[in-house]
Amino acid sequence: MGYGFGLWLVYSQSLLKTPNHIGHVTLSCFMQKNEASKLYDDLISKCGKTAPVLFFGKNPKLYEANYYTHDNNDICSWGYDCYSKKWESFKPICDKYICDQPKQLHTSIEYHTNFETFKPKFMDNFEIECDIKLVDITSDKPEEWKIIK
Repeated sequence: MGYGFGLWLVYSQSLLKTPNHIGHVTLSCFMQKNEASKLYDDLISKCGKTAPVLFFGKNPKLYEANYYTHDNNDICSWGYDCYSKKWESFKPICDKYICDQPKQLHTSIEYHTNFETFKPKFMDNFEIECDIKLVDITSDKPEEWKIIK
Protein backbone atom coordinates (compact mmCIF):
# COMPACT_ATOMS: atom_id res chain seq x y z
CA MET A 1 0.00 0.00 0.00
CA GLY A 2 2.74 2.53 0.85
CA TYR A 3 1.95 6.18 1.54
CA GLY A 4 0.54 7.36 -1.80
CA PHE A 5 2.08 10.52 -3.22
CA GLY A 6 3.31 13.49 -1.25
CA LEU A 7 5.91 16.13 -0.57
CA TRP A 8 9.21 15.79 1.27
CA LEU A 9 12.03 18.01 2.36
CA VAL A 10 15.00 16.01 1.02
CA TYR A 11 18.48 16.30 2.53
CA SER A 12 21.91 15.29 1.30
CA GLN A 13 22.88 11.70 2.09
CA SER A 14 26.44 12.90 2.61
CA LEU A 15 25.25 14.92 5.62
CA LEU A 16 22.88 12.35 7.15
CA LYS A 17 22.80 8.77 5.94
CA THR A 18 19.77 6.50 5.74
CA PRO A 19 20.52 2.84 4.99
CA ASN A 20 18.00 2.05 2.26
CA HIS A 21 15.77 5.01 1.41
CA ILE A 22 15.99 8.67 0.40
CA GLY A 23 16.57 10.82 3.49
CA HIS A 24 13.64 13.14 4.00
CA VAL A 25 11.25 15.02 6.26
CA THR A 26 7.62 14.42 5.26
CA LEU A 27 5.41 17.44 4.62
CA SER A 28 2.43 15.52 3.21
CA CYS A 29 1.47 11.98 2.21
CA PHE A 30 -1.52 9.81 1.25
CA MET A 31 -2.31 12.08 -1.68
CA GLN A 32 -3.44 11.44 -5.23
CA LYS A 33 -0.67 12.21 -7.73
CA ASN A 34 -2.44 15.18 -9.37
CA GLU A 35 -3.23 16.79 -6.00
CA ALA A 36 0.33 16.27 -4.76
CA SER A 37 1.61 17.91 -7.94
CA LYS A 38 -0.69 20.92 -7.39
CA LEU A 39 0.48 21.21 -3.78
CA TYR A 40 4.11 21.04 -4.93
CA ASP A 41 3.56 23.87 -7.42
CA ASP A 42 1.67 25.89 -4.79
CA LEU A 43 4.43 25.51 -2.17
CA ILE A 44 7.25 26.25 -4.60
CA SER A 45 5.56 29.39 -5.94
CA LYS A 46 4.75 30.76 -2.46
CA CYS A 47 7.68 29.53 -0.34
CA GLY A 48 10.59 28.73 -2.65
CA LYS A 49 12.33 25.41 -3.34
CA THR A 50 14.32 25.00 -0.12
CA ALA A 51 13.95 25.16 3.64
CA PRO A 52 16.47 25.04 6.48
CA VAL A 53 15.68 22.18 8.86
CA LEU A 54 17.03 21.76 12.39
CA PHE A 55 17.47 18.08 13.36
CA PHE A 56 17.41 17.21 17.06
CA GLY A 57 20.16 14.58 16.94
CA LYS A 58 20.74 14.56 20.71
CA ASN A 59 17.36 12.89 21.21
CA PRO A 60 16.62 10.04 18.77
CA LYS A 61 12.98 8.94 18.77
CA LEU A 62 11.01 5.81 18.01
CA TYR A 63 7.96 6.37 15.79
CA GLU A 64 5.08 3.94 16.20
CA ALA A 65 3.66 1.93 13.30
CA ASN A 66 0.63 3.48 11.58
CA TYR A 67 1.78 6.98 12.50
CA TYR A 68 -0.45 8.80 10.01
CA THR A 69 -4.27 8.94 9.95
CA HIS A 70 -4.58 6.71 6.85
CA ASP A 71 -1.52 4.58 7.64
CA ASN A 72 -1.93 0.81 7.93
CA ASN A 73 1.56 -0.16 6.75
CA ASP A 74 2.52 -1.65 10.13
CA ILE A 75 6.08 -0.38 9.92
CA CYS A 76 7.74 1.61 12.67
CA SER A 77 10.87 3.70 12.49
CA TRP A 78 13.49 5.56 14.47
CA GLY A 79 14.86 8.97 13.68
CA TYR A 80 14.95 12.56 14.84
CA ASP A 81 12.34 15.23 15.44
CA CYS A 82 12.93 18.35 13.36
CA TYR A 83 11.98 21.99 13.23
CA SER A 84 11.73 24.37 10.30
CA LYS A 85 10.52 27.93 10.62
CA LYS A 86 9.14 27.52 7.09
CA TRP A 87 6.64 24.93 8.42
CA GLU A 88 4.63 27.94 9.62
CA SER A 89 4.27 28.90 5.93
CA PHE A 90 3.94 25.35 4.56
CA LYS A 91 1.23 24.08 6.93
CA PRO A 92 -1.59 26.51 5.99
CA ILE A 93 -0.98 25.69 2.32
CA CYS A 94 -0.93 21.93 2.97
CA ASP A 95 -4.15 22.29 5.02
CA LYS A 96 -6.00 23.29 1.82
CA TYR A 97 -5.33 19.84 0.31
CA ILE A 98 -6.56 16.36 1.17
CA CYS A 99 -3.48 14.78 2.74
CA ASP A 100 -2.01 13.43 5.93
CA GLN A 101 0.60 15.59 7.64
CA PRO A 102 3.03 14.69 10.42
CA LYS A 103 2.07 15.49 14.00
CA GLN A 104 5.70 16.54 14.43
CA LEU A 105 8.22 17.18 11.66
CA HIS A 106 10.74 14.35 11.79
CA THR A 107 13.05 12.20 9.74
CA SER A 108 13.06 8.41 9.90
CA ILE A 109 16.51 6.87 9.58
CA GLU A 110 15.39 3.22 9.53
CA TYR A 111 12.07 1.45 8.98
CA HIS A 112 11.12 -2.03 10.17
CA THR A 113 8.19 -4.01 11.54
CA ASN A 114 9.98 -4.51 14.87
CA PHE A 115 11.47 -1.82 17.15
CA GLU A 116 13.95 -4.36 18.58
CA THR A 117 16.05 -4.26 15.39
CA PHE A 118 16.87 -0.55 15.81
CA LYS A 119 20.10 0.90 17.15
CA PRO A 120 19.38 4.64 17.36
CA LYS A 121 22.39 6.93 17.15
CA PHE A 122 22.93 10.04 19.23
CA MET A 123 24.60 13.05 17.61
CA ASP A 124 24.75 16.79 18.03
CA ASN A 125 21.82 18.86 16.84
CA PHE A 126 22.45 20.14 13.32
CA GLU A 127 20.81 22.15 10.54
CA ILE A 128 20.59 21.14 6.87
CA GLU A 129 19.18 23.02 3.90
CA CYS A 130 16.58 20.72 2.34
CA ASP A 131 14.89 20.70 -1.07
CA ILE A 132 11.12 20.38 -1.51
CA LYS A 133 10.37 17.34 -3.67
CA LEU A 134 7.27 15.70 -5.11
CA VAL A 135 7.51 11.99 -4.33
CA ASP A 136 6.02 8.61 -5.21
CA ILE A 137 5.78 6.65 -1.97
CA THR A 138 3.24 4.09 -3.17
CA SER A 139 5.47 1.09 -2.49
CA ASP A 140 5.49 -0.86 0.77
CA LYS A 141 9.29 -0.91 0.49
CA PRO A 142 11.11 2.31 1.47
CA GLU A 143 13.98 1.49 -0.91
CA GLU A 144 11.48 1.79 -3.81
CA TRP A 145 10.26 5.29 -2.93
CA LYS A 146 11.30 7.83 -5.55
CA ILE A 147 11.42 11.50 -6.34
CA ILE A 148 9.18 12.60 -9.22
CA LYS A 149 10.42 16.22 -9.31
